[in-house]
Amino acid sequence: MVNLRLGHFVGRRNRLGLLPALLPRLRTHLVPWLDGGRRRLPLVSDTDLGAAFALAATAAGLAPYESFNICGAEFPTMRELIGMIARETGLPSPHYSVPYALGYRFGGLTEALARFVPGEPFLTRSIVHLSEEWVAPIGYAREKLGYRPRKPWRQAVSEQLAELKAAGYPWPALTQPV
Repeated sequence: MVNLRLGHFVGRRNRLGLLPALLPRLRTHLVPWLDGGRRRLPLVSDTDLGAAFALAATAAGLAPYESFNICGAEFPTMRELIGMIARETGLPSPHYSVPYALGYRFGGLTEALARFVPGEPFLTRSIVHLSEEWVAPIGYAREKLGYRPRKPWRQAVSEQLAELKAAGYPWPALTQPV
């Protein structure tokens, strides 16, 4: 059994995850910084993600259970990521900051109200959780699998931004029916 603990995937042909959820919400000017945007993000590019799966599937000499962190070479802050998004798309950066505890409470409230209010919740606790800091060293994946991230996060994000812009920054569903 091989477990790949993946960072937030960014890059071409990706319509799930952090960027697709974040971009249409930035247009509303209601997205806050969480903890000032200082937390670091574990991004992994589309091509690096594919390479990690191929390496894990073909690796020899692994233990019966292995777990590997699969992220890019750098861990940008949320401020760095949103700053790049703002420059490349013209979308606004957050105008204010709230602590994580308030973000989780507001997310829980919008999830509860979603049963009574038409449309998708603006924010969910899962989205708040996605922006928590998670810097996971990839040394073990490098050693055992030969994993080496190659595509810079800025390139992968730029490619994904171009595709999402062409699609009109669609508003993805954040919750799934039970």
